[in-house]
Amino acid sequence: MIKNYVLAAVRRSFRNRVFSLVNIFGLTIGMAAFIFIFQYIKFEESYDKFRANLDNLYRVFTRVYESGQMTSEGIWCGSALGPALKADFPEIRESARILPIYLNIVSYKETKITEPVYYMADAAFLKIFSVRMTAGDAGAVL
Repeated sequence: MIKNYVLAAVRRSFRNRVFSLVNIFGLTIGMAAFIFIFQYIKFEESYDKFRANLDNLYRVFTRVYESGQMTSEGIWCGSALGPALKADFPEIRESARILPIYLNIVSYKETKITEPVYYMADAAFLKIFSVRMTAGDAGAVL
């Protein structure tokens, strides 16, 4: 029975080649678009989901306006904002600031390493974010 259906479909496809080609091409484009959209949504929904206490983590996003026009935006703010928000809002338990340092030499004893970028962070960073330590005590490293 299935053999007859397949045979009939193949015969119809050969009789109407252009129509069949357009249908197959449209089906292929539709399936490829579905797969790409599905992968994009899956990636966006999985971003930062590995963090513990994800529902209680927030990031400050800054927009700078001059003369009513937005001139810049980003995930940066003044260094006093975290402690000021923590002092003004009792709901905030911890705040951490992260500062990138570019093109510096890091040295320990006789070893010197040139790093293109490294980050400095507050001691509360390890209380807020679930970071696995390879060595040392999380309470004493920062």
